[in-house]
Amino acid sequence: MVDFVTYVFVPAYAITASGMLLPLAAPLLGVGIVVSGALYFADRRMKNADNHFRGFPGLWNVVAFYLFLLHLPPVLSSLAVAALIALTFAPFHVLHPVRVVRLRWLTLWLLAAWAVLAIYTLVCNFDVGAPVIAGLCAIAAYIVGSDAVIRRIKLFKA
Repeated sequence: MVDFVTYVFVPAYAITASGMLLPLAAPLLGVGIVVSGALYFADRRMKNADNHFRGFPGLWNVVAFYLFLLHLPPVLSSLAVAALIALTFAPFHVLHPVRVVRLRWLTLWLLAAWAVLAIYTLVCNFDVGAPVIAGLCAIAAYIVGSDAVIRRIKLFKA
């Protein structure tokens, strides 16, 4: 229950009340975040045997962080949130940054770098330069996309 409140419910409120979304879409997207998060947390198949998340994990606190960081126009923020709600149910894998064994050493180093950059970003009230934003986005791309890249490499070797 605590995970649901901190990973889904509170961020859903922060995202919808922040003014970052289209005004008409914000309440619907907020409900979509909460419902998709509840379904995801209730799904016993939310992790694969290799500990990857199945679909977009209910990490809406991280989404809120990136929305505050990137200051996207409301149309793009609304589309991104809608896409992530839909991707909750999509058959793709997202790296669990601690539990996945493959390249764990790299993942843990990147997670440490992310934590340092994120703390710096919070201390600076999200007023950071392009290098920090690029670093945070690159690490997020690794977490979300590394499994797909590795699977494609394996296909080419087969």
